[in-house]
Amino acid sequence: MNIALLIDGDNISHKYLPGIISDLQKRGTLSVKRIYGDWTTPNMTGWQDALRKFCIRPIQQFRYGDNATDGAIIMDAMEILMSTDRIDCFCIASSDSDFYNLCLRIRENGKKVIGIGNIQTKEVLKKACDEFVFLENLRIEEPKSTRESDREEFNPANILTQAYARCSNDEEWVSFANLGYVARVIDPTFDPRTYNHLNFRALVENLDIFEISKDDCLPPNYFCRLKEKPAAEKAKRLEGTIKLMKDWFGFIQAHDGDYYFTLSNVRQEQKHIWLERGMKVLFDVITPPDPTAAHTSEKNGKASNVEIILANHEHPATAK
Repeated sequence: MNIALLIDGDNISHKYLPGIISDLQKRGTLSVKRIYGDWTTPNMTGWQDALRKFCIRPIQQFRYGDNATDGAIIMDAMEILMSTDRIDCFCIASSDSDFYNLCLRIRENGKKVIGIGNIQTKEVLKKACDEFVFLENLRIEEPKSTRESDREEFNPANILTQAYARCSNDEEWVSFANLGYVARVIDPTFDPRTYNHLNFRALVENLDIFEISKDDCLPPNYFCRLKEKPAAEKAKRLEGTIKLMKDWFGFIQAHDGDYYFTLSNVRQEQKHIWLERGMKVLFDVITPPDPTAAHTSEKNGKASNVEIILANHEHPATAK
């Protein structure tokens, strides 16, 4: 599937770009990548490194009006839609509901639409898309020093771990052919010879981060899956107290902030328990709280594998 990614730079923070790119590359090929905004304003400064790292075309649009950037995106999307049949899917990265008519028009022409925006996005835009992805569910890139960044980019284990995550589910075996292809999508310069290995199999075997198997064909086809992480690298587990419970979701208060969770995050054997404020729980940290975030939904962390702490003599009330 060929995807056209159009980002409203005035509306979306650059910190979400790694997550946006990673999510879309699992679905297909990013044939068009453009970011729109007024590049003369300070708020676009953070995008400059992103343009270099992800090779995205910047589109300049002066702020002649409140919707100037929106208009530029709409015009380019319609031009792409009408001028080529090569694009199968449009991704509109914005929380601005003004794009709902554009999404409907694209779908009327038989193309898929993926929307990406924050959780407060109006329902009219969410429903206008075939699929809508919340920014809060995407990976956020933490700032790194130049030295750390260079070391990470040159590390083949980092590239192959990312590639494995994009083409597999947990404990799923991935072919060497598929893993190598996705690694080159992530980094077009990826080559085992850069790391002093004659071929891809030699590189994977020497990294020692994958289990490797092969079939009975001649020559054999090779497959791999990530080895289980040591206990020290597994999810951090904390203790906290249920601060608020509303229908199917709630918040846990821990020493470092509040964590959002849903009933689906509660352990299977405890799903019958009626959750109430003040209950003690243990949980795995999926995302830590970020008190510096702009939106309330981003300030809260995310919890999973929630376990209710009960004394031996306690008999919890069950859900009605």
